[in-house]
Amino acid sequence: MKGWVKTKVGKRGKLSIPQGCGVPIIGGFIFERVELANEAMNEVSQKQKDKITKTAKQNPQRVLGSKTLEAIIADRITSNK
Repeated sequence: MKGWVKTKVGKRGKLSIPQGCGVPIIGGFIFERVELANEAMNEVSQKQKDKITKTAKQNPQRVLGSKTLEAIIADRITSNK
């Protein structure tokens, strides 16, 4: 498809980095989802954050193997470029 650059969507919907998309509606959709996720995290209560931290400390291997951590690291690497 014209407008897609180094973009691969795997069988499970994973986007690989580096990627680019010249199709504005797709980029807008993904960006909107990121904003919604950030807003949701801002609404997490301190009690919920404490529970998440406690659970992570009890089972650090689970955190280290999680897709969430993988996404956070990829996001930080991308934002620092």
